[in-house]
Amino acid sequence: DGFKEGVAAVYRQVGSVDKLQDLIQEKSTSMNLERMFSTSCSIAHTRWATHGAPSVVNAHPQTCGDQNEFVVVHNGIITNQLALREFLRS
Repeated sequence: DGFKEGVAAVYRQVGSVDKLQDLIQEKSTSMNLERMFSTSCSIAHTRWATHGAPSVVNAHPQTCGDQNEFVVVHNGIITNQLALREFLRS
């Protein structure tokens, strides 16, 4: 039904939140939108591209791992990203 148990479903889009909503609506034909979850969280975030060009790859949320084990949306520049990456890998 488009969802995997224990895996965060992540959708990214360049542009306005309306464009993200359109993308999700397009993909909804392959999703069971009636499915009930024990937990859920939805975040739509618009930001200016301060580092890197606007692209789907640079869009939030940023994820880690094939199963999206770690998902983050931030508002700003992460200046200690190398230390965080090292910590998360250990």
